Amino acid sequence: MEIKGTDVQACGGTHVGRTGELGVIKIIKTARVKNFTRVEFCCGGRALRDYQAKHKTINQLTGQLSSSTGDLVEALGRLQ
Repeated sequence: MEIKGTDVQACGGTHVGRTGELGVIKIIKTARVKNFTRVEFCCGGRALRDYQAKHKTINQLTGQLSSSTGDLVEALGRLQ
């Protein structure tokens, strides 16, 4: 499958029979390379574990700072 304007060499070791086998897909970053957009991603269990770890960290920080997720950056700024 090709998405117009993207780098079509997206192997990275992810070989599946159907796209549904990938599970969760997390876009880490994008970068323009010549006339294409390169997408760095993780998927499946790796993406889920990354989300869970970051969610745990955010919950700990919001608890310690008595802040909501939306106000976390502001709460950290006040500490600085």
